[in-house]
Amino acid sequence: MDLLLSFFLFGTLSVMLAGAGAIFTEQLGLPAAAGTTLTLILSVVTVMFGLSGIIRANIIVVPVMISLGLLVSLPEINPGKVLAVLDNFSPAAQTAAPNWLLAAGLYLTFNLALSVPVLAPLGSEIRSGRILICGGLLGGTLLGILALVINLALLNAYPASSGYQIPMLLVAKKSSPMLLHAYIFVLWAEIFTTIIGNVFGLGARLAELTGFSYRKTILPVMAGALLLSQAGFARLVTHLYPLFGYFAIVFILCLLRSSFSKNG
Repeated sequence: MDLLLSFFLFGTLSVMLAGAGAIFTEQLGLPAAAGTTLTLILSVVTVMFGLSGIIRANIIVVPVMISLGLLVSLPEINPGKVLAVLDNFSPAAQTAAPNWLLAAGLYLTFNLALSVPVLAPLGSEIRSGRILICGGLLGGTLLGILALVINLALLNAYPASSGYQIPMLLVAKKSSPMLLHAYIFVLWAEIFTTIIGNVFGLGARLAELTGFSYRKTILPVMAGALLLSQAGFARLVTHLYPLFGYFAIVFILCLLRSSFSKNG
């Protein structure tokens, strides 16, 4: 399972770097290399501080992400139009899963597995089980509400939203240019926090396997991910994310089995 998780983290890291490049190219008109290089440098600097650096980054990014996501999405929701879209909904393109239930499961397990490298060491540092449970419930509830609101806004903008790689940018563009640029920044910040979480988890695993220090494993990891990211964001997402979703289901089931075995 360690090998599977390492592959999962490395692939996601490459996708996120490619995503940073895509944002700079498609939204800012700058070379993709500028986006990947800037993101790579900031990520390396942040993870050098270990888990504390990752926590600080998320303390800043997550509240802004939630606030701006709600600010952009809520005014764009028209319940009547959403219901009309749902009554006549027909996906414009082939999806990664044959039905909505499996697609939701893939999305859920993908994000759960992605959080393991940070949540596992964080759980060992926070001694209070009550704080861990309350934090998990609060975080999951807030993200669930945000996901619901964003999906309602995207349905309100359907079918135009289906033609965008990052459809929320269409919703933000309809709000105001200022919100659009703010959302672009927050989107990049989300990518950034995902990258540092993956680098932290992958670097720690490689350090344990190779005997090298954690900091010495970071640069080779980032260099390899940078090379893979040259395949392009859309191509990597299309081929890797559905595969990672299925891998994540297996991974989560193994974690649950291990947990039940220990408690049993």
